[in-house]
Amino acid sequence: MQINDVDLGKIVQLPVRPEWGLGIISKIESRFAYIIFRNTEEKAAKKYFRSENPLTLAKDQDQLDLNKRARAKNKKVRPSFSAQPKKEVKAHA
Repeated sequence: MQINDVDLGKIVQLPVRPEWGLGIISKIESRFAYIIFRNTEEKAAKKYFRSENPLTLAKDQDQLDLNKRARAKNKKVRPSFSAQPKKEVKAHA
């Protein structure tokens, strides 16, 4: 999977480690992406190359618990679901 800058906050999985569960792309740097997995004992993010890695996109991108964990570590991560209410903008007359 090629990881681009727009992939921040996307839910991924690691087929060679299904016991880790789903993960979220929590940080992207020049050559690396950092993934927080749901079922690992370590709380630190795992580091993968952006261009060559064994990750795949998960079918279900709505994982609220992973979004909350990633936002706690990196304020730039936004929820991947689109069911958030939009704020109304009042026009000043």
